Amino acid sequence: MDEQGEVQLAVDNRQALADYVNAKVKNIEKMAESPSLTPVEKQAARQLARSIKRELQRAAEAK
Repeated sequence: MDEQGEVQLAVDNRQALADYVNAKVKNIEKMAESPSLTPVEKQAARQLARSIKRELQRAAEAK
């Protein structure tokens, strides 16, 4: 844990982690198109996917 209280995890294979997270984001985006979700749920799923993508981008730039 760092000074800000954030957990710092060591990742041996960053690319494998990024690939895994990207696959999960694609699943979220696919889920957001489900007709069984309400408009609010669809919006939340899309927002979650965008948020994860931004965090991945920030992490990649911080390397």
